[in-house]
Amino acid sequence: MGLATAYWSIEAQDWESKTKPQHIYNTVISQAKAGSIVVLHDSGGAPSAPANTLEALPLIINNLKEKGYKFVTLEDMKGDQ
Repeated sequence: MGLATAYWSIEAQDWESKTKPQHIYNTVISQAKAGSIVVLHDSGGAPSAPANTLEALPLIINNLKEKGYKFVTLEDMKGDQ
């Protein structure tokens, strides 16, 4: 089928109701390194989970960009162009 498997390297547990935006942010920022794949959820889990993720996401993106990280697709990471 032409599918490839990709494993994430950072799991912020953002689907749990007790996981606050600051924890999501801290988890991602403290574990980020070149080539990291971060898994975040936009649905499921506790009702507050998507809102907490959406609150943390712009802070995560801005911080990583300030540190010089670049966001790419999985295809870009693999070099399948």
